[in-house]
Amino acid sequence: MLFADAVYVGIDPTAGVRPMYYAALDADLRLLALDKGNMEAVLAFIGGLEAAVVGIDAPQSPNKGLMRQMEVRRLFNLRPRGQTWG
Repeated sequence: MLFADAVYVGIDPTAGVRPMYYAALDADLRLLALDKGNMEAVLAFIGGLEAAVVGIDAPQSPNKGLMRQMEVRRLFNLRPRGQTWG
């Protein structure tokens, strides 16, 4: 099986806020690591793995605060003064 011995790592760079969080699972989905660190620490962890499949969760672009604008919320039929959009 492809990736049978791989470690599966998920990284959340948290939109520029430090530290980054990461989790690692084995092929049976058992938690191997759940930690945080700066970029160098995360890369050091990944570099120490023999085989890894890595996924990164990151926003498509920086938050532009569009949902704070009443006109934009109205386009999506959200209550103008509600906070369910936040």
